[in-house]
Amino acid sequence: MQAENREHIGIIGVNPHRFPMVLVDRIIENGSQVITEKFVSLNDYEFRQADFNKPDELIYPDWLIVESFFQSAGLFLHDVGRELSPYVISCKQVEICRTVMAGDIIRHHVSLDVRKESFIIVSGESRVGDEKAISYQQVMLGFQ
Repeated sequence: MQAENREHIGIIGVNPHRFPMVLVDRIIENGSQVITEKFVSLNDYEFRQADFNKPDELIYPDWLIVESFFQSAGLFLHDVGRELSPYVISCKQVEICRTVMAGDIIRHHVSLDVRKESFIIVSGESRVGDEKAISYQQVMLGFQ
């Protein structure tokens, strides 16, 4: 395993979420912007009761994609040098553009718009391939 991958796993590991709510599988970039991936697998907890012969039961819930984006945005707090507990204050203009299915890979692109003493504001998109799945404007995360 490459050293960078081990470091990224350690960063994901300090996330206060635990199974079944760890919704970031891979960090691609963690700098001026955050790019992460979530692999939507048939093994996901969400599909434990799914009938694999019914396509509607293989749709990944939008709220889990949004939560995964929020967890990705929380990575901006990892570099401030202290242990913080982030929470979402508000989120404006969330636009759902496409359905995400089991087997898709969601890539979150998160940009830091504002950093203050007790909150950050981010924006970005969740994509599947080249298609926008969800876009986000003015997501405010507080931390304590």
